[in-house]
Amino acid sequence: MNTLPDFCASVPLDKAYRLLNHGPTVLVSSAHAGEHNVMAAAWSMPLDFQPPKVTVVIEKA
Repeated sequence: MNTLPDFCASVPLDKAYRLLNHGPTVLVSSAHAGEHNVMAAAWSMPLDFQPPKVTVVIEKA
């Protein structure tokens, strides 16, 4: 079950591109084998609308 803090809101995937105007801070979260992490994406942009896709650039380290 995925729960969000009170200050966060879920966004339907097909409407997420509206949040990706020039200049926002985009946070990318991940989880694997019980480890959770979040980091800022260096660059992001909408890639496609049907199906909805987003491109992000993140640092390898």
